[in-house]
Amino acid sequence: TAWGEFLLASTLTNDQEVRTIPVVLAAAQRGMAARPDSTPELAGLDLPVLAIVGEEDQLSRPEEVQAVVDALPNARLVRIPAAAHMAPVEQPEAVSAALAGFVQAL
Repeated sequence: TAWGEFLLASTLTNDQEVRTIPVVLAAAQRGMAARPDSTPELAGLDLPVLAIVGEEDQLSRPEEVQAVVDALPNARLVRIPAAAHMAPVEQPEAVSAALAGFVQAL
């Protein structure tokens, strides 16, 4: 997406950041992999949940977000077309409409 291209271009301007990014990402991945699966705990959440995901998201893939939504007793998923991981930046009107609809339905 355009946001991704902008982010990549701005990130690659600092050599220190370019060298640090792989180290930071690797550490974050190791930390996430070491966490226990909390999916069974989701069934106990007694509150309305709105999950929003960009249809082109490669970090939080829509099918993975759907699995989380399916584990929650009172949740719904809104997929934002033409958006990736930064849906609020890439498609702010669509995200705002989803949030407004969710809040109005409460």
